[in-house]
Amino acid sequence: MLRKYGALSLFLLLALCLLSCNNTNGNPSFPVPTTEHEGFTYELGVQIKKDFQMFTYGSYDGWEALSIPHYFGYFGGCEIVYINGLDMLYEPAYVPVEIAGYTIVFSSNKPLYAYKNSNFYTIKEAYDAGIITREDVYAIGNMMSVHPL
Repeated sequence: MLRKYGALSLFLLLALCLLSCNNTNGNPSFPVPTTEHEGFTYELGVQIKKDFQMFTYGSYDGWEALSIPHYFGYFGGCEIVYINGLDMLYEPAYVPVEIAGYTIVFSSNKPLYAYKNSNFYTIKEAYDAGIITREDVYAIGNMMSVHPL
């Protein structure tokens, strides 16, 4: 009898532990933006990749090889994204960039892009052009690593 209640208690404890996890995809729960974001659609992803291919190579040919591993959201009328491609090699490194009085530390030399009206800007370029605000920079930086100067 005691063995039965012990096994039942252990099962309930394990079930409670599993239910308390808010992660359903088997990966650790880190506050890292992904393409599973409200506002990001398949059609938007296709348009961003096609426009990036045209922006970078002057042709739509090969846009299917691009991927958008991280979508950070909509700021200042821009979609903030990382874009990967087969021929795009990036070095892992801590890359500090000063923007709007903050230092944002990127984990590689891969640019984080602000996409607006088929144009692409780095976050610094978007801020310097007045496309995104200081508050936008702070919010985007908070998803990475931001430090006031």
